[in-house]
Amino acid sequence: MNTTDTLLVYKARQYIYMPVHQLSEIRWKDNGQHIGNLVQLEAGDELIKALPIRTFDTTNELLFITKQGLVKKTPLNVYKAQRYPKR
Repeated sequence: MNTTDTLLVYKARQYIYMPVHQLSEIRWKDNGQHIGNLVQLEAGDELIKALPIRTFDTTNELLFITKQGLVKKTPLNVYKAQRYPKR
């Protein structure tokens, strides 16, 4: 990933918009941070997927499918946050 990229972290019912340049810099052989320090997790929360996004100005789409068979297809640019909490 690049420092100009964005990381979208998906939980069961929401996603977190995280610009990579806001993550703390750690050397490759050092231990990293626990995900609970980066993303607010509640009891029973699971991280489903973390997607690195280079640009939101594409024609790419995200496809979500639930265990019950519901399908949702959304353009990627919908997930670009205009405002987000600083970490």
